[in-house]
Amino acid sequence: MRRMTREPSLASRRPEPCEVCDSWEDCPERSPAASGRQGCFRPRRQLELERVRAHFRGLRRAAALRGASLPAMEANLLAHFARAMRRYSDILEFSFSARGRTASPYRFSYSFPAFGMGRARAEAKACGTLVEPFGAGARRVADAVLALARPPLVAQILFGLDAGRANLRLKLYLQFHEGMAREKLGLLSRSLPLPATRRLADAPERLHLLGIDFRAGGVVGAKLYYLRSRVALAGLRRAFPRAGLFAHLADRGRPAALDDVVLITRLGPGGEPDGPPVSEIDLGLRANGLGWDDVRGAFARRAVGKAFDGFRRTALAGHRWTATRISFPVAGSSKLSVYYVLLDPPRRREAR
Repeated sequence: MRRMTREPSLASRRPEPCEVCDSWEDCPERSPAASGRQGCFRPRRQLELERVRAHFRGLRRAAALRGASLPAMEANLLAHFARAMRRYSDILEFSFSARGRTASPYRFSYSFPAFGMGRARAEAKACGTLVEPFGAGARRVADAVLALARPPLVAQILFGLDAGRANLRLKLYLQFHEGMAREKLGLLSRSLPLPATRRLADAPERLHLLGIDFRAGGVVGAKLYYLRSRVALAGLRRAFPRAGLFAHLADRGRPAALDDVVLITRLGPGGEPDGPPVSEIDLGLRANGLGWDDVRGAFARRAVGKAFDGFRRTALAGHRWTATRISFPVAGSSKLSVYYVLLDPPRRREAR
């Protein structure tokens, strides 16, 4: 979203990825002499597009979705992805969301990291092609949002989609560079009718993302994402006592401070507050050395946790994947979103 990565954080650039290790930092044979390259370096195979196509098809089946719009969008996305994945990794992030017993398995976000690297116009055009299958009204909304996205304030743009059977929502995210508080407030005032922009945008220099939810009929809501680093776990536990994850991590002796903590403010279609100042929290798992198994216990007995476990056993069966982030409401565990990326085929070491 960070990944909204997340979610979404800036996708990492790997001109020479390696098929043995996921990253130089994880490599057991890394060497200073390697200049950032794994000591066991072998050119990495690109993520197989057919595996991604198959996963999209499986998600459509899981959500009982029909019609021509989603396959058309997928075709446009995969055409761009085939080129972009030669240079960038983790730019296609899937997610599963459940609220109570209601699940939404067809969700994802797709990053355009080249946007802030001299290709803003071309990447905005490519992003627009993902919206086109959903009609002229949706494209008008997207064009208005993308017209506001200009470097250097906007580091990259992201397209997202949540395809519930009766509640399809398109999403556009503008990811900002740090600082530039005045410029961020100016963009907010132009993107939504926010009469209380300065009150809503607390610490605008820390504003990481602006997310716009829309349909063909117009904007249906928005979110402001504030990024925090080195946040004391004890402080999060005190500030959000009903979010059981922090107590769960503390009981397991997890790090005293957490990175990649994103506080989320929800806004209505007119920019009005839709809930408390912080309604949700997004936590980067990999940034904190965590995986799904480390956080599963906080949700395992609840319907949302059981829903994701069922999704793992069906839609993710046969795929190699890793959870990247989770998001949850601060007022309890009635909702859960798990973000994940598909990984390359098994590494050679694992295939021995």
